[in-house]
Amino acid sequence: MKAAWLMLCAFAVPAVFAQNNIQNAKLQTDADGGNLTATVKNLLSPGETPVWIAYEVDAVPGRRSSCCWNNGCQGCSLEDKTFAGKPAASKIYLEGFPRVQIFLRTVQGHVDSIHTYTPDCALDSGGLTVHWIDRVESSQSVALLRSLIAASNVDSKLRNRLSEQAIAAIAIHKDEGAEEVLEELTRPNHPDWMRRQAVHWIAQARGGRGFAFLQSVLTR
Repeated sequence: MKAAWLMLCAFAVPAVFAQNNIQNAKLQTDADGGNLTATVKNLLSPGETPVWIAYEVDAVPGRRSSCCWNNGCQGCSLEDKTFAGKPAASKIYLEGFPRVQIFLRTVQGHVDSIHTYTPDCALDSGGLTVHWIDRVESSQSVALLRSLIAASNVDSKLRNRLSEQAIAAIAIHKDEGAEEVLEELTRPNHPDWMRRQAVHWIAQARGGRGFAFLQSVLTR
């Protein structure tokens, strides 16, 4: 079995799509049009077959590779989490990856999962449709993800999981609006679990400003 995985790793090379790390996908490229939230709404899967919506934005400094690993190979299957990989990239970013990819899984007219990957990660969509949105501004992405926190169109269990994923994704955006959202989520009008998530990601990802904000919180 191990030999079979190594063989797969050695020969699994991503197809030449708009984004080279996406393979086995019905890939469609769409323009943002200046309103990412509206664009995503128009691309949501209306039925039970999942449709993925993805784009790329600037990431906070020091972001390490975000991927799946097995036997020295890297790659993720979007749907079933089984390994689908290629040899690890020889190029190493000493300062971390400058960009991050946001993947939204949509089904039955709503987003039901948010994944983040670095561009070095080979991604297998299992033959599903992936809408790749070009030229997305970080501020538009932050606004979209903020709208998915405590979304009212899903059940409570999914709402909490989606909120946690959205907070984590917002935290790795290189955008001042990300800090403003995270800081706002620490206020007492939000549930305790959400406030804890916001504090966690401020500490993990927001650098000097995040440190200063947490200091101010502790001295209140």
